[in-house]
Formats: sequence, structure tokens, C-alpha cells
Amino acid sequence: MSVSAKDALVFYVVNYPPYMIINDKNEISGMDVDVVSAAFKESGQPVIFEGLPWKRVMKLMQAGEIAGGLSCSKRKGRETYMLFSEYISETRQAAITLKSMDTSQIKYLDNFKNYSVTTVSSWGTANQLRMSQIDYINSNDIRSGLVNVLHRGVDILYGPEILAMHDAKNMGELDNIKATYLEDVTSNKLHLCISKGYPHSEDILDEFNRGLKIIKKNGTYKDIQAKYF
Repeated sequence: MSVSAKDALVFYVVNYPPYMIINDKNEISGMDVDVVSAAFKESGQPVIFEGLPWKRVMKLMQAGEIAGGLSCSKRKGRETYMLFSEYISETRQAAITLKSMDTSQIKYLDNFKNYSVTTVSSWGTANQLRMSQIDYINSNDIRSGLVNVLHRGVDILYGPEILAMHDAKNMGELDNIKATYLEDVTSNKLHLCISKGYPHSEDILDEFNRGLKIIKKNGTYKDIQAKYF
């Protein structure tokens, strides 16, 4: 049975700019949102995006009650109830600092012990720092972490490079910061995740992957990325 039907597929997102952006009017946009829309457009399959807390999205996917969500990383256990598309984008945690700061001695996560560090307290980066026994200052979000670095004397914001650069651009501070990669922290690929229990999930996955291949080849994918960073 063809998945290209009159009814739109609904995918759920959280606010994670610039990959997924939910504004004050609950309007949804973002780099990964645009990529998914463009890929499905190649087969004529309409899609709709709605916001929902991520834990709720995971439970609904486990139950097979929704088509899926974006963007997901591959983690142990998820393969039991998720199908992963070809990667949509990727994110990499980095040391975000003032551009004027000498970061030549920052090559590994353990090097953070010689600096003052902040990260978003509710994210996995905080767990990484705790496991490495690195003290850090809590930030509520990336923007407040940037403020700590720009104006409050904190040396390093540890967080996702693209998200930090996106927020810095909106703050008018992009020219004042830089990202330094760590040799022991690799990039994380993000995917469209489809619930295995949802009707015709394999067909949905194949159709998306075909469309994604087309837009990567014809330049649409590159144009979407250039729009956001």
C-alpha cells in the first residue's frame, strides 16, 4: 500500500533551534523540519509537525500511536521500537569561548578542569562533565550560557556548536565567540525516527530516504542549511 495518501503524516518535535524552532505562536520551522518537508514533497506525501514533550513522544512511539519524531540520535534500546532514516543533520558538542581566548590547550574534555565551565544543567553535557569530575556552573539554556561567557567571566560554555552559534547570531554576538572541537568528543548524527508499530512504517522510511537522497543531490538540502547558519 502506498504511503502517499490524502492524509498527512504527523511528526512531533521539540524546540531545538535551529534544527527545530517553535515560536511564541506555536509555529514550527527549522532546518530539520524543512529537510523532512522537502524530502517527502518529492513523493507528494504531505506532512504536519506538532510540538510535544520528548518523553511523551518516546512513549507514543513505543506504543506505535504516532508516525514518529525528529530529530533523534541512535541510542541503545531505541532500535527495538524505532526505525532510523538516513541522517538529516548532525550536532557536535564543543567548547564555546570568547574569540579572543587562547584555546590551544583545550584538546580533550579533561582539559576543562583548568577553566571555569558552564553548561545547560538538564542536558547530557552536564552528565558528561559530572562523570569526568569537572565542576560546572548551571545555565538554564544556551542563551544564558552565552551570557555567562560573554559578560560574566566564565571561560567555556560546553554545548552544541550549531545551536550556540544560532543563538549568538540572534544576540548579535556571533563575531565575538568561537567553537573549539574536542578530540575525544565525536559528532552526533540526527535522524527522522519512525515508530516500528505505526502502519506501513517501513514504506514511510523508504519513501523518506528516497526523497532525502534527491534533495541532497539537487542542492535543496544545501540551500536549507545555508538558510539557518
